[in-house]
Amino acid sequence: MSIPAFSNKLASKTREPQLIPPPVKTSVETFDRITEAATLYYQRLNGSRLPSIQELAAYTGLSEKKIISVVTSHQFLVRMSQRGITWSSKKRILEELTSEQVAAVAVITDPTLKLDLKARLKRAGVPYSVYRNWLRNPAFAQVIKSTAEMTLEDHLPDFHTKIVERGLSGDLNAIKFAYELTGRHDPAKQQMIDLNRMVMLLLEVITKYIRDPQVLSQINDDVDLILKGKTPAAIDILPANYVLPDEPSEVFFEWETDEH
Repeated sequence: MSIPAFSNKLASKTREPQLIPPPVKTSVETFDRITEAATLYYQRLNGSRLPSIQELAAYTGLSEKKIISVVTSHQFLVRMSQRGITWSSKKRILEELTSEQVAAVAVITDPTLKLDLKARLKRAGVPYSVYRNWLRNPAFAQVIKSTAEMTLEDHLPDFHTKIVERGLSGDLNAIKFAYELTGRHDPAKQQMIDLNRMVMLLLEVITKYIRDPQVLSQINDDVDLILKGKTPAAIDILPANYVLPDEPSEVFFEWETDEH
């Protein structure tokens, strides 16, 4: 989805939402109760669908007739839109974003702005709660994700140039990172080589003192399993002279005593 050109002249302050009066024959308290319930349900459902009339009626304790009269009113749609929720029974997830959402995407994903998310949203004039609700819209979330990934891809050459620039200035960390990035130096691989060498030395020591070929073969098989990240089978048969810690020993000692 392409994003149209966007002017950088944005509101410097977050716009205060306009106070929306309740529909006809609906009190402010009832209107607030229904809109709060609708917002809460929408967030709990993670934007996957709109809450049903029955769910809102059960949550608010109001009749389904009253719920229907409110959620189908223009005032309700405007209030939910102020919260970043497009409430439409026909097609909630739009293929095209609103101009306000397009402007917010441009600010949020602009790598030249030295601002955190809170400051970016303030510059775009979008409250954080509205932005969170926008993210539950798959269309908006996909545009944010794809734009950020595309921005990262576009600036990979800039990253490489910066690494070379710092390396040429004598930055050892940049030089080390460049070697790791190009595969000329891999600390993890070097550690594995050192580990393999240590294992081979241990096997040489074992073969020096153990002559039984069957035992050597079993040891070699277990070492191979360990190097592959697996666990060797437990020992089922204990040696005849092995004594479990909790079992009393059957070895008795005769102490010499002096009889008088």
